[in-house]
Amino acid sequence: MNLLIVDDHPLFLKGLKSYLQKDQGIANIFIANDYGSAYKICEKNKIDIILMDIHLGNMSGVEITQKIRTDFAEIKVIGFSASNDEQIIRKMMEAKASGFVLKDADLDELKIALSFVNEGKLYFSSSISGQTYSSTSLYSDKVVEVKKKLTHREFEILNYIIEEELGNKEIAEKLFISPRTVETHKRNLIHKLDVKNVIGLAKFYFKNVNWLKEIYGNPVV
Repeated sequence: MNLLIVDDHPLFLKGLKSYLQKDQGIANIFIANDYGSAYKICEKNKIDIILMDIHLGNMSGVEITQKIRTDFAEIKVIGFSASNDEQIIRKMMEAKASGFVLKDADLDELKIALSFVNEGKLYFSSSISGQTYSSTSLYSDKVVEVKKKLTHREFEILNYIIEEELGNKEIAEKLFISPRTVETHKRNLIHKLDVKNVIGLAKFYFKNVNWLKEIYGNPVV
C-alpha cells in the first residue's frame, strides 16, 4: 500500500514513518502537515490509505477527510488521535473514514489497523470499540454492503461457527438441517466475505460482531 500520514508534529511524523518503513506491506510513505500539502500528494500519487490526525491547525482532520473522500473516493482514511471522544469518532465516520486508532495504541495494532482497512474492512482501537459500535448509523455504507451479502441464516451459522465453536454436525442438529447444507453455507460465507478460510471468517466476525448483531439480532443459542 501507499500510505500518507497527516500530522502537524514533525518529530512524531518522522518517528512513525521510520518505524512503518520496516513493514513490507507498505510500499511508500508520504507525510504532510496540513490540508494543502496532503491534497497535493493525493493529486500526484496513488495513495491507498491516509492516517489522519484530528487536530490540525486551521482545518480539522474531519474537514480534511470530508474533502479528500469527496475528491478521491478510492482513498481510505483512518482517524488518528489521542482523544477517544465519541463525538469526534462519530464525525469521522460521517466523513466516511474507515476506522479510528488512538495514539496510545501500540505500533503492532497500528499495523493491523492498516492491514484491515487496506482489505476494505473497518478498524477501531479495542478501547473505543465498545462505545463506537453501539450505533449502526455510523456504518451506513458497510451495513448496506453486508445486508446485501448475508442472509439471516448465514449470519446465524457464522455465529455458531465462530462464537460457539460448533462443527457442521452440531450446527445441523440445532438448525434441523443437514451437515452438507451447513457446509454449503460455510463456503458461501467465505466467498461472500472474500476471505480464505475459517480464520478469515473469525477475523471478520470479531471485528464486526457488535453492529452485525444490531442488524441481524443475537442468534438464539
